[in-house]
Amino acid sequence: MAKGPCISNEMQQTIAAVFRNHRNWLVKEIQAEVDRLTDGKAPGTSAVQKLLRKIRNREAEPEFEKLDHPWSLGTLGEYPMPPEAIPKLLETQGKLRRRGTKPMTIREAQWMARLHVHQADITLLHVTAMAYALYEERCQLTGQPCDTSEFDDQLLDSMGGYRAFGMVLDRILGEGWNSDERFMRLLEEHQSNQP
Repeated sequence: MAKGPCISNEMQQTIAAVFRNHRNWLVKEIQAEVDRLTDGKAPGTSAVQKLLRKIRNREAEPEFEKLDHPWSLGTLGEYPMPPEAIPKLLETQGKLRRRGTKPMTIREAQWMARLHVHQADITLLHVTAMAYALYEERCQLTGQPCDTSEFDDQLLDSMGGYRAFGMVLDRILGEGWNSDERFMRLLEEHQSNQP
């Protein structure tokens, strides 16, 4: 029987996010960072350790790990995408490669392919896909259903992808999410392309 209160879905996602961003940290360090991000509301070290064991097991599943691999045309055999989405995927991957940043993952490509007809702006489409992919990943790691309904309404707004990304990061990391360099670079690029 559990001694303390159940860990909320949001708290589980925060713990998963800190773990994924700081893979070499000890449990005490992860717990301390979660405590900082949640204004002292983190569960104890033993609860964090127990959750991390579950997260590591889910992360070790072959299908989960494969989705973290870089997307390329060569992955289409195992992960088919709609043919009409391919030009946007290639353009995005090319931009990332030229910039020297982390390549788009298969998970992000899947979300771009799902949302490509909704968003013409390629940078905004990529940011939106990153938001949904990040949320999906955290849900899978914590064993939660991937209910995106709270973010879906943002897609109707011209800057919705950024708002959805912000909402996802707010939910997972609390305040301070805007330090994510990849997001800030994409936001700056989008803003510089506006008339």
